Amino acid sequence: MLEGVQTAPKVFISYSWDCPEHKDRVLLLANSLKKYGIDSKIDRYQQAPPEGWYRWMMNQIDESDFVLIVCTEKYNLRYRNKAEQGQGRGVTWEGGLIIAELYDGQGINDKYIPVLLSPDGEKYIPRSLQAYTVYRLFDEQYDAKIPGEFQNLYRHLSKQPEYEEPKLGKRIILPPIQPAPSNVGIDGAIVKGEDIANELASDRGVNYTQLEELLKAGEWEKADQETADRMREVMGRLTGSFPSNLLYDEDIEKFPCTDLRTINQLWVKYSKGRFGFSVQQKLYLDCGAKLDGKYPGDKIFNEFCVRIGWFEYWEKRKELTFDISATPGHLPTMPPFYRTRSVTNRGLNPPIVNLFFNIPNEEQWLESSWRFCLPLLLSRKDLKL
Repeated sequence: MLEGVQTAPKVFISYSWDCPEHKDRVLLLANSLKKYGIDSKIDRYQQAPPEGWYRWMMNQIDESDFVLIVCTEKYNLRYRNKAEQGQGRGVTWEGGLIIAELYDGQGINDKYIPVLLSPDGEKYIPRSLQAYTVYRLFDEQYDAKIPGEFQNLYRHLSKQPEYEEPKLGKRIILPPIQPAPSNVGIDGAIVKGEDIANELASDRGVNYTQLEELLKAGEWEKADQETADRMREVMGRLTGSFPSNLLYDEDIEKFPCTDLRTINQLWVKYSKGRFGFSVQQKLYLDCGAKLDGKYPGDKIFNEFCVRIGWFEYWEKRKELTFDISATPGHLPTMPPFYRTRSVTNRGLNPPIVNLFFNIPNEEQWLESSWRFCLPLLLSRKDLKL
């Protein structure tokens, strides 16, 4: 064979003799393929094959590169051997050969191509061929130079895809991109670090610069203490001695939104979303609590304590973990607040006493008051980023 000369693709057309118009349409398809260099074969090109029709059909199927299957209602019945006895034996014979080859190929098929010459054939595509590309040659003149379904079929048969796959280029090495800090707060909200108020806003004129520096440096324990001090300053309880420095429920309920937001966002930013009041609030909700300021019950509260790593601190007096590796929500400690039994027993509005205060009588502390104090802070609606 001369270099550059390609063998014409050989194509056999399997169809049924539905009516004269259908036979002529198939003949036009075969002739058009011949015109454009496709060696198409149909029975109408043969008068009496010397090997006999059965062997001729078998040889055509075996020797062809492609087999076009013109799908119609009658073809489908005969393909499935559902036609009346004695009718369409040629299609039934061809269908048996095609089904056997598809079966042997275990569904891998690049030879048998369903073709429709009218929209009515859509529902008569044999089930064994429904997974493959179908060419719908409706109302076309079968001109390979005109874009359309016939041209698409011609490209398939002549192995001329519409688009050439580009050659594989050389892989390049890209530097890794460091993700910008994004922090998850209440309701899964994501906040970028630069969105946090750079001016460290406060409604009470409190300076949060030291808190920011400690958090930036990873001085978590000192930052926790600084948080407690600045919160007491906001509430006007930083100075004085017991009992004037006791904290009441109203101190938490009326804590300025701006200051609470500033403190929370600083913790969220520098812990990369690991610590902060809003993180604690989300975990509190995940445990089944409601933001109503009420104690949620021992089961929910204890589950929350376990989730943020505080349970053993209260129950077993173990040390808190002042490290970035601590359980999410572990810090800040808010700081630990307690109610005093003496004031409560007098029937007064129960104050909340900060553990950091120098209260002389430890027996005054009602340690279970955690369970009443925390819901007040975690129920703040402004605890979101």
